[in-house]
Amino acid sequence: MRAQISSIDLVLALIVFSLLFVFFVGSWSSTVSSAKNAMKKNRMEYAALSATDLLLKSPGSGSAGSAGGFAADFYDPFDSLGSWSAGGGGNWVANGVAYSSDTWESNLYRSGAYSNDYQVLAKVQFNSGLGGGPVIQGGSAGLNGYACRLVGTGLQLTQLSGGAAWAIPGASYLGTVTPGSWYYVKANASGSTKQCKYWAVGSSEPSGWQVTGSDSLFTSGAYYGVYGKAGVQFDDFQQGRTTASSGNSTLSSAGFASSPYELSAAKIAQFTALNYSVQKSLLGMQEEFYFYVDTAGGTRLYEGGNLTVKSRGIVSITRYGMLNGNKVKIGMMVYG
Repeated sequence: MRAQISSIDLVLALIVFSLLFVFFVGSWSSTVSSAKNAMKKNRMEYAALSATDLLLKSPGSGSAGSAGGFAADFYDPFDSLGSWSAGGGGNWVANGVAYSSDTWESNLYRSGAYSNDYQVLAKVQFNSGLGGGPVIQGGSAGLNGYACRLVGTGLQLTQLSGGAAWAIPGASYLGTVTPGSWYYVKANASGSTKQCKYWAVGSSEPSGWQVTGSDSLFTSGAYYGVYGKAGVQFDDFQQGRTTASSGNSTLSSAGFASSPYELSAAKIAQFTALNYSVQKSLLGMQEEFYFYVDTAGGTRLYEGGNLTVKSRGIVSITRYGMLNGNKVKIGMMVYG
């Protein structure tokens, strides 16, 4: 005989089901909400870390408003060989700087996304020998192309072909090069036109190109890198796209450093003078942010962004660097 379900039993069952529904759905909703909040916090922490590190990074700049803004598509401080390959049988080392231990010249190379209308920039230290510099418009395995080579008497545009190096006639610049000192060397590739310039680290980038040469053996090439032998070192390599082949790079960067963790007061002042939306764009930020630079004693030297306190939470990151020979604290807050 089938049991009859009374109306009381049915009501009780509905009440229990309703309680279970509220309990489980409530728990599920709470779990989802917690997960979303955790993901948001992680994203904000990532944004804060990335932005703070970008402010401290020196993307190969000389001074504000010049090479001070080279927003590279590729940047490498040469902490390791990583994606680099050695050409010409060279033995290269990268341990904070890159150098060859060979007595013959060779190159360190990699390939990029485009083969023309781009610039490369590297810090170069000349010590002895024939010097070296960044390479543009390189061919397969980096054996061909052009090097803007820092030498003992200045700068020289050199054609690299089949493992041999040939100076481009009339494409050189006489200048001061102090052995053991660091210089920025920038190279520009635009069809048959190759351009070079150099300047001492910590000084201003020259407004125009010091060397302009024309050579049609190679008019494009996606490989780039550095070229030299024992006696020359490289650091802070960059490569980026250009829209013009004269003067300073048309690219801009939010990097505040003139060298790693050595901040440039001029760059900070230039950045803080920008519209807030432009600041966010340069930092690649979607969230609201605020940053500051304080002395060791807590005096605020610079600030930027939006200090409006949001009730939705704040992630704060702190880093330290040097400014005008003094230790400073750099803070970045991201909220949203």
